[in-house]
Amino acid sequence: MLRPALESLARQTTDSSRFEVLLVDNNSTDDTRDIINEFIDGRENWFYVFEPRQGLSYARNTGVAHSRAQIVAFTDDDVRVAHDWIAQIERSLEEHPEVDFVGGKVHPRWGSTPPEWLTKMHWIPLAIVDHGDHAFHVDSAKPWCMVGANLAVRRQVLLDSGGFSAAFQRVKDVVGSTEDHEFQRRLWKSGRRGLYAPAIVVEAEVQDDRLEKTYHR
Repeated sequence: MLRPALESLARQTTDSSRFEVLLVDNNSTDDTRDIINEFIDGRENWFYVFEPRQGLSYARNTGVAHSRAQIVAFTDDDVRVAHDWIAQIERSLEEHPEVDFVGGKVHPRWGSTPPEWLTKMHWIPLAIVDHGDHAFHVDSAKPWCMVGANLAVRRQVLLDSGGFSAAFQRVKDVVGSTEDHEFQRRLWKSGRRGLYAPAIVVEAEVQDDRLEKTYHR
């Protein structure tokens, strides 16, 4: 799934000289590094970073530490971002200086036809997000969590808050990680707020094993 994710990032409408791509290898033991190095060969502002400590929060915080831009956008290796993903993130934060982070829609890419019981009410374990087509603020009064597959945060906010907590992180295939929610709760408690921006869109692969009731239980 990694190569299609990289290809979607390479198709951005934004001038490639205006953003950087940091690819954090979180202690992979397969050919992840070879695929990344092959893909980024000849591409300026694309960088491979290795993080030996296993865990999603460690990987994200390492990416932040290596970043240079004022905005840090997160996505995952099983996600394909829209061609205007970076442009929409930048526009949303420019138009809403009052917010510290933005998130948007995460559409499913079904590997197989989902069963009838897997309605939108059961999408939360799949990290699928669609809160409609109208933007709204998220804060302590409306604590709707944006997911890390489609999340962008002002870099200074990440540094000031300490980033993602390793105590709540996802490690390998453990289900139930809450590092996204815990991070945003900390921001809300400190008076910060975010924005749900429906124009910021990505698609996430839904593997067949996630269509089973045992996964959701």
